[in-house]
Amino acid sequence: MKKLLLLLLIGLSSFIIVGCDDDDNPSSQNDNSKSATMLINAASNDDWVYFSFESGDSLDVTDPKTSDAWDLAFKRYHLATNSGSSGNAKGGVYNAGKVSMASVTEAPTSGYVVDDSVSIVDHSQNPPAVYNMAASSALAGWIEFDLSQMPPIPSYSDSIYVIKTAKGNYAKIHIKDYYGGDGTKSGMIEFDYVFQPDGSRTFMESN
Repeated sequence: MKKLLLLLLIGLSSFIIVGCDDDDNPSSQNDNSKSATMLINAASNDDWVYFSFESGDSLDVTDPKTSDAWDLAFKRYHLATNSGSSGNAKGGVYNAGKVSMASVTEAPTSGYVVDDSVSIVDHSQNPPAVYNMAASSALAGWIEFDLSQMPPIPSYSDSIYVIKTAKGNYAKIHIKDYYGGDGTKSGMIEFDYVFQPDGSRTFMESN
């Protein structure tokens, strides 16, 4: 009887050890993601503000077309990725739709749209002039304005976008406010992001 009880205890101990193996626990794997909320002052009508997920901050860029140091750029409500008409790096954007940030757990392998151009209407001229600016048309839908009121009232798509960075890594973002900070100054872009710096497509949000 004692021998049988000892064998049962040994078997139970082995089961517990195997059940706690880190390899069977997804939350312990590749947990290198970095998450933060950013506020970018993009109020200038003339200058782009460049942002790097790797540094988690804005940065000065001498030649944005050839630099791989930046991942996103902001000018008022316009956004650019380091790709296509805006840059020569590996960037692009995938629209994951109006889903929760937490539900986007993996970056897709394909479907990323590189920058092309957006149409700008210059109301300072009579009649208003229309011209094109190199930017991401895929990100243009993050905000719309009701021009029947002054100042115009923004509405947000609340889409989650997966960004392919300049160096081919992945981030996901939720752009949530055009009047960030104290809520009175336009062009203050507030967004949440999760960045995976090691090349993995899996997003972990524990830190």
